Amino acid sequence: MVEIVQALREEHRNLAKLLIILEGQMAIFAAGEKPNYELLDKILDYTLNYSDLFHHPKEGLIFEKLRTRNPVAIEAVGELEEDHDRLADLTRLLATAVSNIISEVQVPREKVLNVALEYIEFMRRHIELEEKKFFPAALENLTEADWVEIHAAHDQPADPLFGPDTEESFEALHEEILALAAEE
Repeated sequence: MVEIVQALREEHRNLAKLLIILEGQMAIFAAGEKPNYELLDKILDYTLNYSDLFHHPKEGLIFEKLRTRNPVAIEAVGELEEDHDRLADLTRLLATAVSNIISEVQVPREKVLNVALEYIEFMRRHIELEEKKFFPAALENLTEADWVEIHAAHDQPADPLFGPDTEESFEALHEEILALAAEE
């Protein structure tokens, strides 16, 4: 079921777009200017409520199947669950910082920038690891029956940002993504 990996890779490309926007907004923030906090909030909302709840669990199912099929291949991948937990923690930290800023709670600029930078760098390294090691290992070792079982075990709703119908709450972020694509 190569379709599952293709869908995960597409989700990685989508997350990379969000990282570019996040990075741009953080550059504005680092310069002492006011970034688009609504955009930042929506990026983090999407990551927490879609990526962390649906994308990572699907990868977790693949990881567990791969662990049973080829434990040696898992060694090259590392501990995916720990990476996903760390990403969720970083996302929550950054989301809390942005929420505090929106609520006009004093948050040290340097702390926000450090968390954002760590989040962006960690996410990029994580995606690269999955693309270069995890997905190839899964495609090489899992059987068609494994893929069918993974697909059946994971119910995923339509993507609220990148799916066929963008949810109203994500419209501004969707427009920003389209503008980014037009610049490429």
